[in-house]
Amino acid sequence: MLYDGMERTIDAFEPLASLIHVDFYNNPKMGTIFAHEMKTPILPPSITHLGLGNNHLVQKVPIPLLQNISRSLLEINLSINLYFLLSNNVWPAIDFDNLTTLVLESCSISIINETAFQRMPKLAYLYMGKNQLTQVAPYTFPQTLQLLSVRQNPQMSGVFTMSKDNFAGMTNLRWLDMNWMNLNSKNLSSDAFKGLSSLTYLQMRKSGLTEIPSRFFSSLIKLVMLDLGENPITQLPNQFSVGLTNTHVLYLDHCLLDFPADVDYDYQPFRGMKTLSMLFLSKNSISQFTPNLMVNLTQLSALHLNGNQLHTWEFGMTAYMPPYAAIAVSNNKIQFLPNQTFEEFSRIEAVDLSDNALICNCQILNFFLLTFQTFDLLLLANSTNTTVLNWATEGAYTCTDTSTDPFVIKEIPLMSEEEFQCKSEVVPTTVGPNIDKETVAIVSSIVGAMIIVIIFVAIVACCYWKRTKGQRKWFYVRNQLLTSDGFVDKTSNVDNDHKFEFDAFISFNEQDRSWVYTHLVPQLESSEHSDSGDDEAFKPFRLCIHDRDFTVGQRITENIIENIAKSRKVIIVLSRGYVESKWCQFELHLSQHRLLESERRDALVLILLEDVPKQQQNAGLRYLMSTRTYLAWRSDSEGQQLFWQRLRQVLMARPYSSPSKSEAASNAST
Repeated sequence: MLYDGMERTIDAFEPLASLIHVDFYNNPKMGTIFAHEMKTPILPPSITHLGLGNNHLVQKVPIPLLQNISRSLLEINLSINLYFLLSNNVWPAIDFDNLTTLVLESCSISIINETAFQRMPKLAYLYMGKNQLTQVAPYTFPQTLQLLSVRQNPQMSGVFTMSKDNFAGMTNLRWLDMNWMNLNSKNLSSDAFKGLSSLTYLQMRKSGLTEIPSRFFSSLIKLVMLDLGENPITQLPNQFSVGLTNTHVLYLDHCLLDFPADVDYDYQPFRGMKTLSMLFLSKNSISQFTPNLMVNLTQLSALHLNGNQLHTWEFGMTAYMPPYAAIAVSNNKIQFLPNQTFEEFSRIEAVDLSDNALICNCQILNFFLLTFQTFDLLLLANSTNTTVLNWATEGAYTCTDTSTDPFVIKEIPLMSEEEFQCKSEVVPTTVGPNIDKETVAIVSSIVGAMIIVIIFVAIVACCYWKRTKGQRKWFYVRNQLLTSDGFVDKTSNVDNDHKFEFDAFISFNEQDRSWVYTHLVPQLESSEHSDSGDDEAFKPFRLCIHDRDFTVGQRITENIIENIAKSRKVIIVLSRGYVESKWCQFELHLSQHRLLESERRDALVLILLEDVPKQQQNAGLRYLMSTRTYLAWRSDSEGQQLFWQRLRQVLMARPYSSPSKSEAASNAST
């Protein structure tokens, strides 16, 4: 900054007529400079983004600095300054006609006056985390908001009390961030979220919730993602799911949650969540999880129950789940698997039962032979329908042979079929001495009848499975014939391509930006890498990259959803940084869900940029790595050439999609 005689500021910004972004962040002396009008720089009216964070501003903004640019500003950052009382007096007589984003984090704000945002008619994104808010008066926040962050309030001490009118009239709000708040959960109202009819994402992780009122989320009819993880919640109300009819992702991990020990078929807290696709219940205190909890969850593709206190697995849990579902129940205390283990898990695509306390041998009780099917687990691992995650990991799947003294721990993948055979004699260990032969005969007849019924049901189920499998194969072959060059006009692929604006949506971590722009983008968006005359094989692709192709001013999540829909493929660039990023993991889950929803399961492409240790991979990622072929980046030139060739082949392949109802009807009629 240049000064003329220390009295007038030489206009250092005058030549910069097209300047749009100025950031004075972390300049404590700027507060003193801004206090003198003659020393305050004059900014060009082209400025749209202004940073004034940590400038030692107290209860005021530098009015001379803002007068020339207030009407053109789109975003202003005032974080790490002191605004104990936020009111219109902080920026008197200044109109922010086009301001959409305001950052007021770590400003020690304890009170917000209802006049604070009156001169900001277009404010859409408000960040007020890490302040000292304990309550907010009704109708304080502007009704134009689309995103509101009040995370980590109050930061120092006290509790935040929600009232039923905190969000009244905020029908445009799509994202509400209440993570790490200290909520007063004892006085929560069932109408706390009343008015948020458009809310899509609600984050309340580690917010101090100890209990959830009945129908607490009944107003959130458009909610897609709900995060309640890391709260000391012990039980869910039976009407927990009321209103959550469109929720796809629910986080309830790292809580103290458990379900009633006595099976109550009327207790169905997830019943209303018919669109739920991902349910995270990891690291709770769940000792029993029964099929009645799964009623209506026909879209559930990922169930995470790892790190709980389960002692057994109830048969029928997978009956409601789609065939592409995955279940993680590792690190529990499961000793016994149901007799129908193979049938139970062969319905789905992947299961993780590692690190449990399985029993190898059979048990005899009251003349009934309980053949706990550890052997079925071995059959399942060797089947082609279901992937048993972590099966190849040493020590992940063991069982205890209780027929020996002392007990012996065995590796299930290394056991032979003979080792699973029941060798115990049938001894009536708990039957009383007064039971006569007639009673034994009756019991034996009942058992025999049950066995006959089970065999009959199994035969019918097997026939049905083979029939549906044959139908699926026939439809697949029929589809391949119909889509071959001999039966379909070759212009059909071109027509399908017109539905997509991009060939691929790129999801990557910021740490891998240099690789994306140095290698991926030049290779795929340029046709100069061809060494042959095959123009089709080396045609340039259209890539969607967030910082280049996202719509400016639109919400990030809306950008992601829209651009995935516009892209024929989704490329995930996996690295350690990607796995460690919660935002990247959310983007991965969102991509999976959107592709499943549009019946484009094969459109997901995985690139392994570097080795990611298994202990860093969550169950969902391990499932993807186990069930999908991925492309690994190579450091040698020959390996890289093969890498680009294979990636281009994948991007050129047209994903299979199911015919529409009209197409199906037309095909059926012919």
